[in-house]
Amino acid sequence: MSGFVLRLRQKVGDWLNNLKGVEVPQSFKGPISEKKSILILGDISTEAGKKEVQAVKREARQMCPNAEVFILGYGEETKQLPISDKYEEYFSPKDLSFFFKMKSQRLASVLSKGYDLMIVANGFDCERLNYVAKYAVASLRVGRAGTVLDANGLLNFVIESKSGDDRISEKVRSCLQMVFETKK
Repeated sequence: MSGFVLRLRQKVGDWLNNLKGVEVPQSFKGPISEKKSILILGDISTEAGKKEVQAVKREARQMCPNAEVFILGYGEETKQLPISDKYEEYFSPKDLSFFFKMKSQRLASVLSKGYDLMIVANGFDCERLNYVAKYAVASLRVGRAGTVLDANGLLNFVIESKSGDDRISEKVRSCLQMVFETKK
């Protein structure tokens, strides 16, 4: 789909969802180990995508043992996706209209909860996942270079990594260690 049409659809979606532009915070306080809530977004429609998201989840739990680590996964058919605990939620194309209007109150409530940290694990070419990530309320945003979020300046920290890179969790850890003093 052409870039102009996609941007138009997203602007209409912003208006329909009554969303305002996202301000990216510029100051972060305290060590990463004290963060209380983490949102991990990812495209889990493939086995490789599921593995990437799970690897980032494991890394986040190691860095922040007391934090709630919440996964918001995107998949074509959410009925086929197992929910392993109460901190996992999934959405599909059916949850957003053609103009990205959120049809699901569940999705809107997950995004508006407010997180200390949001990590976009994969799915940088998924327009729906990027749109949803754009409006997640998070103090610190980490994601891959080359994404729509990166291009629009909506990430605080950018990780150089390609899709399918099995070292994404290590790269997330080193990026966050540069920012925060972690206690071992």
